Amino acid sequence: MDFHALRREAVTLRRLLVDNGGDLARLWRGEGREGQITISGVFDLRVFPHWKGLGFATAHPAEAPGLTVGALFMWRIPEVEAPEIQAVLNDNAPDSELPLREFMESVCLVSVERPVRRVDLITYIANRRGGAHSDRKRVPGDPRRRTAWQVLDELHDGRYEVNQREAAFGQLVTIGRAVVDSPDVQALVA
Repeated sequence: MDFHALRREAVTLRRLLVDNGGDLARLWRGEGREGQITISGVFDLRVFPHWKGLGFATAHPAEAPGLTVGALFMWRIPEVEAPEIQAVLNDNAPDSELPLREFMESVCLVSVERPVRRVDLITYIANRRGGAHSDRKRVPGDPRRRTAWQVLDELHDGRYEVNQREAAFGQLVTIGRAVVDSPDVQALVA
């Protein structure tokens, strides 16, 4: 995971998935296709009934040649033993298939009980980490996005890493991989 390449790819992902509804969604509709693009095999951290005691979590494992990113959960002891949390952790059902809009709103990272949605992670890296803008003082107006960006700023200190890269970049890779692997996107590209 080359840090500089990932920063630049975040700008591409933002354009494809976020800006004005995303180029992929506009292309889908422009082709006259029904509904929305769906993303398969999505693990959404909103599946947990609460995040009390959740110190850190990442979602959506991905595999690519030379790279494996796994899901990670770090719970405090009494909370992780709660039956409702154990039920989710022990559930072997296949991960969800979500429409693209819901995939972007799904939670891919939690730090100290605070969630980060996929859309916020992409815009943070594209805008704040220098992929598209170099204005570190720019703060989003949406309070939920502002909180997510604060979480991601805190993670930037190297506290949590995946493959010796900060966890946010690991989740960026999984988002890109999930979109590329989507049968709907494959059909659209073909």
